Amino acid sequence: MIWILRKATIGCFIFLLSSFCAIQKVNAQYTDILAGKVISKASGKPLPYANVMIRPINKGLISDEQGKFQIAIPNHIQTDTFKLSLSYVGMRALDTLIVGPWKGNIIFALEEENLRLKEITTTATRLSDNNSSSVIEIKEQAISQMQGNSLTEIFQTLPGGKILNPEFQSLKTFNLRTASESETDLQNNAFGIGFFVDGMQLSNDVNMQSRNPGIPGAGPLSHPSGSFYSDRGNGDNPSNGFDLRQFPLDDIESVQVIQGVPTAEYGNLTDGAVIIKTKTGKTPFRGRFSMAYGNTSAALGKGFLLPGKWGTLNASLTYLNSVPNKRNKIKSFNRLTGSLRWVSFLADKQLRNDLKVTIGRNLDQTKLDPDQGDDRKSKFEQTQIRIHEELAYLPSNNWVDKISGSFSLSYEKQSSYDQQYLNSGVKAISTALESGTFEGEFIPGNYLSFRSIEGNPVTTTTALKIKKSFKTGSIDHLLGAGLEYRFSKNYGDGRVYDLRRPRFVFDRYGQERPYDFKDAPAQKNFGAYIQDAMSGRLGSRKWTLYAGLRIDAQNNWATFSPRTTFNIQVTKRIKLKTAFGMSSKAPSSEMLYPGPLYFDIPLLKYYPNDPDENLFLVHTKVFEARPKNLKVQRATNMELTMEYNSSFGNLHITAFRKRVDNGFQRLKKYVAYELPVYEIADTPEGQKPIYQESGKTKIHALQYREATNGRHSNNYGIELYYRSPKIPELHTSFTANFQYIKSNTFNDHGEIGLVPEEHYDKPIQYAYYDKPNTQYEKLGGQIVTNHHFPQLGLSVNLRTELFLMNNTYNSAWDGTPLGYYTDSFEYIPIPKDEVDNPEYSYLKRVFSEASTDKLPFVYGNLHLRIKKEVNRNLSLSFRINNLLNLRPRYKYTDFSGKEYEEQLNQTPFYGAEINYTF
Repeated sequence: MIWILRKATIGCFIFLLSSFCAIQKVNAQYTDILAGKVISKASGKPLPYANVMIRPINKGLISDEQGKFQIAIPNHIQTDTFKLSLSYVGMRALDTLIVGPWKGNIIFALEEENLRLKEITTTATRLSDNNSSSVIEIKEQAISQMQGNSLTEIFQTLPGGKILNPEFQSLKTFNLRTASESETDLQNNAFGIGFFVDGMQLSNDVNMQSRNPGIPGAGPLSHPSGSFYSDRGNGDNPSNGFDLRQFPLDDIESVQVIQGVPTAEYGNLTDGAVIIKTKTGKTPFRGRFSMAYGNTSAALGKGFLLPGKWGTLNASLTYLNSVPNKRNKIKSFNRLTGSLRWVSFLADKQLRNDLKVTIGRNLDQTKLDPDQGDDRKSKFEQTQIRIHEELAYLPSNNWVDKISGSFSLSYEKQSSYDQQYLNSGVKAISTALESGTFEGEFIPGNYLSFRSIEGNPVTTTTALKIKKSFKTGSIDHLLGAGLEYRFSKNYGDGRVYDLRRPRFVFDRYGQERPYDFKDAPAQKNFGAYIQDAMSGRLGSRKWTLYAGLRIDAQNNWATFSPRTTFNIQVTKRIKLKTAFGMSSKAPSSEMLYPGPLYFDIPLLKYYPNDPDENLFLVHTKVFEARPKNLKVQRATNMELTMEYNSSFGNLHITAFRKRVDNGFQRLKKYVAYELPVYEIADTPEGQKPIYQESGKTKIHALQYREATNGRHSNNYGIELYYRSPKIPELHTSFTANFQYIKSNTFNDHGEIGLVPEEHYDKPIQYAYYDKPNTQYEKLGGQIVTNHHFPQLGLSVNLRTELFLMNNTYNSAWDGTPLGYYTDSFEYIPIPKDEVDNPEYSYLKRVFSEASTDKLPFVYGNLHLRIKKEVNRNLSLSFRINNLLNLRPRYKYTDFSGKEYEEQLNQTPFYGAEINYTF
């Protein structure tokens, strides 16, 4: 079916290409030429390679080395009045209305983006004219005001976010539009958010840095925890979202976060998209240095104008060192990232070449503490090389507006290591790598145990895209289509263990064994889309309609994802926008190919403490816990937005619903094996004992975990976003965002439970139960007071956080079994009319009443950001989190009746930053 889908999609794309050619014959005339020049308002010098775009149809080009351009105006655009957008790195974007007729060259002067402008934007902005829905944009000036070192600090300012002190000692992912606090839901949500950097989609799909996930309780390696160490959790993030610590901010020009329905161009996601654009164009040499408690960072960057027609080259280098505090450097995180971006133009600027190379290295480690006696340490290293090449052709014959092809390569080396000195009793182990009954061995309990996981994820993506604008009647169209193919495989050595120095020895669970990641098959995903952005008028009301369809072939599953948005100007001040979309996310290689499980089942132990006489008879069972029918995760989004504009500001109110089905989860399962019982027949001196089968057998129930679908979440809520105009007398403006969200989570699968120990003598040992449903509800927001004094070059942001609601509702659960398992693990359902049969009474679990855990009171927090431009070259920044040291406490009692006290908000945090432009 997938093969047929691919052939059909390619044929469809060829048909669309032919249609584009036919369209231009009917409607591809250009009536006039607009000539202009883009300059710097301050210096009057030309701005080479500035972006110029006609907004109604997003048809654009680049100015030449002297800032000059000529753009053909299509006949279906009103030649007397239309909007032109101009942008350049480090300059304030200019949207201007062109009123004809025009003569000669029009000069467009752009202002340098700094604090001495009359109007600046230092917070996130909710976009209105966008084919995707619920798009929030954070531009360079707002990023600088936040004074952050990673994307974490940016995303904390989004609706539903929470400002936390910046620390880099643990993994950092983020979530969109969920109130759930379930680890499974949060991981699925983060895994379903797509990241796109300069058109290159990043992938975490073949990250396999984990112990065998089929072993109950096994997961990624973690930093040491306990009374002598800070608990920093896992060092790796397979089947999860991207670690935001790897993204420095200095090279970023803008970040767009799509919370709602993305256009059909974006695939392999279910919970939103992050669109990152890095800097390109001529810029001065800039340096930055910042210190904040245990975080020290520095950055350098410059945009070069190359001679002749070689275009521009942007280079950046950032470094970060982070420790929990200056007195404790046992735990640390280090990041070094460098990037080069070369943009050039050929064939009279009809061919645009864009090459981006990024190299980064992260080292997250806990060093050995000489004061402790267990030799514990951990190290997580990651080296990344990302290359993205895009060629865009803007033909002069107008048969299409733009056709582009791209190729990207992501190469990573991942190394995870931990060790611990064990001091315990003698252990009986097996080193067998195949099924069978063997004589194992005994090892002393004192040794240094280590575990190493070596990954090498490689992803290549090839894409072809085409765009064409035209007109039918009074409706303008921007038609687009694209094909993409992604190949991903992990070439790492995998899990590397010393079998004679195991960390754990299990009887009923799978045992650790080496596994080469190269044995896991590659992931091959294919996608195609077609979309049309239409615009027109209904009487005097402007409207836009976006409609797109995406087709994906992922993990042998074909999915169709329709997406549409409709936007209409109801009155001069009110605009309505509706959106609907479906999307899908492929499972990861760590879910699909966890590696074989090795069950070491002890049959006979004889240990007189004599190497010649010791005997450990063990049966090793090799078991593949690969899921047989793991589907893609699916999401359905619906939205309704009202936008209100007046002299009092801009207001967005959005009602949304997002349902995620086929969510991934790890399901506990059992498999039964019947093995003979052995007995010792004789114990000759100086020899191993003689053993034999007793004639009896025993059934062994072996537990494992398997990735499955069956997790569902239903999220719905309301978001409010407000931006006020600047009050000149106070030099002040306000922004606010609030989010109310409710998340219902439930499972298709129940769980298998073992009867209590006092009932081990009963005929039934394992029963099957359903799981109670959980509902989460949150309400909160942020209000930002922006004080801007242009004459002083000073900006002061005061961000107030309000936490109004945080509730968890657990449904009642009567503990009644739905069925049970025989000794051979055959499932037998229990009829409803027999549930109360005394025969099953001991299977019933303790009744759990419906419960509610509510935030006992409303509380808040206050954060300060100050930035001062001393002169055109030097700026100073200062930040304080929890300005007033607001740390309320409350007490609660858990299900066992034990009382706890919790303190809210974090301790105050201080940081400073210096920026210098040469």
